[in-house]
Amino acid sequence: MPKYRYLLKDRNFLLHSIGQIISQFGDRLVQIILVGLVYKLYPGSTTQLAKIFSFTLIPAFIISPIAGVFVDRWNNKKIMITCDIIRGFLVLMLPVFIATNQFAPIYAIVFLIFTCACFFLPAKFAVIPDLVTGEKFLLANSLSTITTVVAGVAGLTFGGLVLEWIDIKQTVYLNSIIYFTSAASLSFVVYRARKRKKDVHIGRREIKEVLKTSFIHEFKEGIKYLFSGEKVRFVIYILFLLMSMAGAIYVVSVVFIQEVMGSMTRDIGLFGIFLCIGLLVGSYYYGKQGERFSKDGAIYTSLLVSGLLIALFSAILQSTSSFFMGGIILFLLGIAVSPTMISANTIIHEAIDGDMRGRIFSSLGIIMNIGLLIFMFVGSALADIIGKLWVLLLSGFAFFGFGLVGLILKNRNKR
Repeated sequence: MPKYRYLLKDRNFLLHSIGQIISQFGDRLVQIILVGLVYKLYPGSTTQLAKIFSFTLIPAFIISPIAGVFVDRWNNKKIMITCDIIRGFLVLMLPVFIATNQFAPIYAIVFLIFTCACFFLPAKFAVIPDLVTGEKFLLANSLSTITTVVAGVAGLTFGGLVLEWIDIKQTVYLNSIIYFTSAASLSFVVYRARKRKKDVHIGRREIKEVLKTSFIHEFKEGIKYLFSGEKVRFVIYILFLLMSMAGAIYVVSVVFIQEVMGSMTRDIGLFGIFLCIGLLVGSYYYGKQGERFSKDGAIYTSLLVSGLLIALFSAILQSTSSFFMGGIILFLLGIAVSPTMISANTIIHEAIDGDMRGRIFSSLGIIMNIGLLIFMFVGSALADIIGKLWVLLLSGFAFFGFGLVGLILKNRNKR
């Protein structure tokens, strides 16, 4: 069985992984900066946090259908490099408006930063089959998940600590440097891209046509294709559920930790270390042993255990305010949740045609972000009515229930 070290010995895959680590790190650092801004201006408000975070998600609905079409036609390496350079310059504009507390321009800059992500992410996933062979897809997706998720959590962790030690302005400058560094790393990747169709050409007329039909047409076509296969439909349901619950938990958990632990971003960052290590351990071992298990069974088990741990973390932190207990539970949560995204991405890579990768991952991004955006506001609204603790507990029980029902139905179908 191929090992991680074989992939890491591949210079191009290694540079690709380093680039996505740094870029993902930068995305999460932007979010922690936004958390700090809301904490200073609207302390304890889940609604204001959900509002500013919504501008990180809205580009998925407007831009992703267009992005998928172009990702399937353009050079994926150049897309990723260009996106990182643009994001680096956009971040440099933030201090001007942060100093004057002008939120409208900040919303616009955040929107543009995550518009670039709509191109970067599908290009990142679409290039993996060009870097590795088919038998290494699971291992490559495992390593990609390690780099993506761990870098994201590390960005929140590092950002949470740095934001407590230095001011927001200096953190913003650091964020810009991170994006430029990612672009530099990706520039050294060399690979033979799949051949594009000879009759494919994007000119002014084609761009107008894509823009004219971008959202409704591409969304309908993407959904139609996605739901045409049983395995892909399964992934859609799983990812929608996962991101919906993540939306309900994300904003509420940030404010919940701030209130219980009494800090702006420090404890969010420190808790992130435990979650990050758990994700690293879980992704590493599942990538090595995952072929021994059915992917749908691994996903259901992951959701079931993750739900229990989310509920347990919320209850224990509320009752004890114990950082140590909370950290241990988050470490276990990282291990438990890691098989879900690895298995889902592998199923997609195995089931779809190579020429559709960009559009498929863009369409998936739309579906995932619909759930995330809707339930982010639903969770925030419910937190004002029933309390933050109950939102987290109910979300955990929802994960547990879905995983349990899935395992029961899977075992029944076997019989």
